[in-house]
This record gives sequence, structure tokens and C-alpha cells, in this order.
Amino acid sequence: ELADYPAALRASWVGRELHETRNIKPMLGRFGTTLGSLFAGAELCLLAAGVRMPWTLSHAAPSRSKMRAAARFKPRPPLRPDGVLSFDRISSLMLANLNHEHDQPVHLVRSGGDATRFADPETRYCPAGVYELDQGAVRIAAQNCLHCKTCELHDPAGSLRWLPPEGGSGPQYASM
Repeated sequence: ELADYPAALRASWVGRELHETRNIKPMLGRFGTTLGSLFAGAELCLLAAGVRMPWTLSHAAPSRSKMRAAARFKPRPPLRPDGVLSFDRISSLMLANLNHEHDQPVHLVRSGGDATRFADPETRYCPAGVYELDQGAVRIAAQNCLHCKTCELHDPAGSLRWLPPEGGSGPQYASM
């Protein structure tokens, strides 16, 4: 049983760092990039001076609620990696050293929901390209999954569910 794990995590350097930076993303979401960066920078400067903020901000709404219908936007051309700052998916997936057993149950499940109004956004926001358009339908290539849970967090229909895969398979970040 891992009863002591949460307290040990909070007491470690990871827990302290997570606690110190807890307000940065909510500030960016609430106040925008410019003002949010100024507020977050001020809080971090105060923290460096030994002043701790007594509050913890929360996100105003889940990111999926901010998604707008695709009809409101012009299509974007696909991004082209430059090999210096941005890289192609295949090379990046190779660095993650993915290891999924081929006969295990699929750990990404779609239950109802319709994201066509948003032009199947999972085909664009998934960093590993797990969701692919195949003759107008979305096909799930779970063997490429990095287990980042972006699909579950950002799916506008709330229909995608990430489940832990069997046997600890997934990315083995030894080369990163």
C-alpha cells in the first residue's frame, strides 16, 4: 500500500517545486499572456525573496470548454519541422522508446460523443499522432501513445478516455 507516498511526494523537491509554481498556468489563463506573465513573474520574484503567496488559484474552466466550432476558422497548413527547433513525429516517437504489447486491449476508448463540429481536433492536438483520419473517420493508433492524457483533457465532447495499459507498457524515456 502506498499510504505514505502523497506525503513523501509533497516533502520532496518535486513537491516543493510543483507547489511553488502552482499559480503560473492559472494566471496565464485568467489574465492572458502578457498580464499573466507579469503576475506570474512577480510571484516568482517574491518567492525568490522568501515571500510565499497564501493562495492557490484554480483554472476558471476546463480547456475543453474553450474550444470553438471549426467553421469559425480558416484551415491552417500543416506545420513543417525544421530539424533544429521542431522535429518530425517519427523521430520524436523513437526517442520515447515506446513499448506496447501488440495483443493487449486498447487503452484509449471513445464512448459516444461527436467532435465533428470541431473538425476532429484530436487529430491535431495529440502530440504523438495517435488519432488519424482514415477515409473521413478517426482511427486510433494506440501503439504511438505517449500517455500524456491530452486527449482526455482536451476532447470537446468528453468522449475520449485514457486507461492505464496492461503490464506497464508505454514510453520508456531512457534516451531523453
